[in-house]
Amino acid sequence: YAAIAPSSGVIRTAQTFDEDFIRSVRQMNGVQEADARTHIAVRFQVRRNGGQDTASRWRDLQLFAVPDYDQMRVNKIRPQTGDWPPPKHEILIERSGMELIGAQVGDEVVIEISDRKARELRIAGTVHDLAQLPSPIDGTAYGYVSFDTLEWLGQPRGLNELHIVAREAHNKPAAQR
Repeated sequence: YAAIAPSSGVIRTAQTFDEDFIRSVRQMNGVQEADARTHIAVRFQVRRNGGQDTASRWRDLQLFAVPDYDQMRVNKIRPQTGDWPPPKHEILIERSGMELIGAQVGDEVVIEISDRKARELRIAGTVHDLAQLPSPIDGTAYGYVSFDTLEWLGQPRGLNELHIVAREAHNKPAAQR
């Protein structure tokens, strides 16, 4: 678990921010490290056999985009099977969610964002994200895409989730301050 550089806390914002903001947070007193990603909640359904089989029921998916999957500093996500990092217009699924959603690598998911615009993405592989609860425990699936894919889905490129490691991460009151 320590190898993922677990965060002391995560802050989600309504407005997006950029790399300059992250650099400024890294220089703050009490901050050992900071990193960021984009997080959006979407609806999805699985289409098996390359879309040839009947689609599954609609479910909620927590979707993340990371600026550089190979240079994550906090709450590092690790490749499990298939492609790494997520290819353009494809998705990686947190490994514990594959059975929950009844999918296999190579199946397609249809992603629907709030504007009801649907896009199909192939499941290119699985990842292990120790910072998330296992999908069978909370009933939530987690997906990971590139920023190119995020834009293709109609979302802005800005970041909205800040992951911080406190300098005194093992001292709860200090970390909370």
